[in-house]
Amino acid sequence: MTFLAPQTQTSIEFAADLIRHSKHAVILTGAGISTPSGIPDFRSSGTGLWSRDEPLEVASLITFRTKPGQFFEWFRPLALQMYEARPNPAHLALAELEQHGYIKSIITQNVDTLHQKSGSKTVIELHGTMQTLTCTQCYHQVQAEAYIASFIECGELPRCPKCAQLLKPDVILFGEQLPQSAWFKAQKEARGCDLMLVIGSSLEVLPVAGLPMQALDRGAHLIIINNVPTYLNVRADVSIHRRLIDISRDLASTLDLDILLSRIVHAAAEISGAEAASILLYDDASRQLYFQVSTNMDESTRRGITVPLDGSIAGWIVTNRKPVRITDAHEDQRFYSNVEAITGLSTESLLGIPLITKNKIVGVLEALNKHRGKFTEADESLLLVLGVQAAVAIENTRLFQQSDLISEFVHELRTPLSSLSTATYLLLRPEMSQDQRDQIIQNIHSETMRLNALASSFLDLARLESGRVQYRKTIFSLADLMYECKDIMATKAVEDNIHLRVESPEGLPLVDADRDKIKQVFLNLLSNSIKYNRPNGSVLLRAEIHDNEIMVVIQDTGIGIPEEALPHLFQKFYRVREHETRASGTGLGLSICKQIVQGHGGRIEVKSKMSVGTVFMIYLPRTNKTVPRDGSIDISPKRAKK
Repeated sequence: MTFLAPQTQTSIEFAADLIRHSKHAVILTGAGISTPSGIPDFRSSGTGLWSRDEPLEVASLITFRTKPGQFFEWFRPLALQMYEARPNPAHLALAELEQHGYIKSIITQNVDTLHQKSGSKTVIELHGTMQTLTCTQCYHQVQAEAYIASFIECGELPRCPKCAQLLKPDVILFGEQLPQSAWFKAQKEARGCDLMLVIGSSLEVLPVAGLPMQALDRGAHLIIINNVPTYLNVRADVSIHRRLIDISRDLASTLDLDILLSRIVHAAAEISGAEAASILLYDDASRQLYFQVSTNMDESTRRGITVPLDGSIAGWIVTNRKPVRITDAHEDQRFYSNVEAITGLSTESLLGIPLITKNKIVGVLEALNKHRGKFTEADESLLLVLGVQAAVAIENTRLFQQSDLISEFVHELRTPLSSLSTATYLLLRPEMSQDQRDQIIQNIHSETMRLNALASSFLDLARLESGRVQYRKTIFSLADLMYECKDIMATKAVEDNIHLRVESPEGLPLVDADRDKIKQVFLNLLSNSIKYNRPNGSVLLRAEIHDNEIMVVIQDTGIGIPEEALPHLFQKFYRVREHETRASGTGLGLSICKQIVQGHGGRIEVKSKMSVGTVFMIYLPRTNKTVPRDGSIDISPKRAKK
């Protein structure tokens, strides 16, 4: 029976049931069980021992006999790691299961003795042990403990106390046969068990890799827990990808949606062996999908891309709520080529699965371009398990963020609602004069306008933070936009007797961005610079060209911002206490500005000094195209009145 539960927790529960009801459970462990103890495995890409060394050159019987110095030089750091290693929770759990009678024996390919150190009694060591050394000349055997310290600390080679020849660690090297006694015991256990649990073994080395098959052939159940799929995953009752357990723990450790989604796509690419992975979230209102995170696209690129429900592979996955595996995406009629045209990133093979929780479609998780071969059924199964965890985590995080925002919003509503309640109460009082009534009505109007602005800003920020805002990018002249914003704010500047000036250097590059959103940022900052300025003060809007970016500076001669307030300036609903008597605001404008700028792959910074003024610096990625502009223009209040 092949079984893969819909989510990791269910798989674990089913595995527990199999162990609980078995009469003769046997464990087979490989190097993967000891990696959490600090001992590297052999075949993991980049970290495994055989990714750094050729095994036949360093770990063979021929090397030991002909080049013992080379063997011991390679073996010494590994011996240190094994000597210092301590049993991890997996070793301890197996020892406890044995103690309570749930498992009968442990067959291990490891030589680190961590099973014995954890308290396991019946351990069959197929690849030997680090506990003893044997002389290659007279075959005298000694305990390794007496020699290990001097070998690790000083590099002193162990020699036989009887004949002074080199002592060989009793581990099985390439070119040696397995110890017959241990091998016969292992086969007997495999053939007599009703459940075999494989932990941390890729099942690539014969003859040990054949033990689970012997168990299956005699009707035993099989559980596999490993970092990569094995050749027997399709026949296992339960297959638990160890990385999925780690990922499950990681996903539960954060409520930051961006961090969460980044972890998901990197995990998806890793466990499926793909070049890249991405998440497209589904917007039911517009019936579109939009890129929320990707391993091969930055935020400013993916923000502007939407994928229709009709005429796309991702849309088909959402509509049909089924996974797809495609070997050649360009040959598939559902392939939506616009994404490739915009990003310049080629899609060859594709594996996509729906993200569903509580019968609600959240989006699509895609893995692109398998490194080797085609996406397999095992890849699809692993991604489905990850997808279930991801969908639940995404929905929980969204709900948490929404409740957090709503709580903040309700808190901010209290003050204006309280003012409105007081005003309406006073209007009902007969002794109020007409002048007093007019003033109260004016206050009601002001508070109503503030509530309207607060609600609009709140919705803008909620959409920005959730990623639902799609930037409509165009290539435009930043200089023209700066002058346009100056013209819009000129009347307000004249009313407050503020000098507004714009400086734009020659050859200012064009910008590839959402013009309306960048305009929103400029107007918000210009409005603040005028609002919190001094009479006869000035505001400068200036652009500078840097190597890979354009810096736009908005500088004023206003009252300044206290140093202790600067770290909090871009937080939602934050208001500078010293500014509250000057003008009212929503406390959301700067948060919105930061979200917009970061969404374009840029950043925003601020410097300020009390009684001197404030400088906001906006950094945006630049293009190679340029547009000529005059150097600067100065608009005085009197001139603006004409």
